[in-house]
Amino acid sequence: MNIACESLFSTREPESPEDPRSQWIPPLSADQVFINLQSSISDRNVENYIRCLVDASFSDRTYHFEPDPEVAANYVEIFRSWDLSKEEAVIQQAFSRLPPDSAGFLLFTEDVRETMASDSAVIVKKYLLELHHVQTGLSTVFEGYMEAWLAPDQRGEWSVYHWIDNGLTGQPSWSLLKASLGG
Repeated sequence: MNIACESLFSTREPESPEDPRSQWIPPLSADQVFINLQSSISDRNVENYIRCLVDASFSDRTYHFEPDPEVAANYVEIFRSWDLSKEEAVIQQAFSRLPPDSAGFLLFTEDVRETMASDSAVIVKKYLLELHHVQTGLSTVFEGYMEAWLAPDQRGEWSVYHWIDNGLTGQPSWSLLKASLGG
């Protein structure tokens, strides 16, 4: 009797997923970067969020974030040397402060301006970011305008290499979220 074959058709306990849920689509156009940003927030997927930003190993460009001017004036030291590692740390912090049953939500509600070329694009979109976190004293809703400078890398995948954030008057901006969690 072969013992190994006795359990051939028996079921086993399912394995828990090692990777976070992912709705990533290869960003072969600038517009697909915004779709990936939205899904990275709703999936709470740090890796995909960072993949939306330029990877210097596949491009001669480096990532630069320009915060909302009002926030920048109040958090000069935090934004002085902002880079991808700080971007990643902040999004990890944001996701870690979300209760297990809460998802983030990012909506681009309005295309304000779009300048396209074959090898670059500048797209300005109005955003609404909701993160129902447990951080005391920090808003859960952030609004503003994202001016994204995008280009394809050596693989032909588009990403943001320069991000300018402009908040709405009287509303917390994405820059404020970054400043609050990046300090």
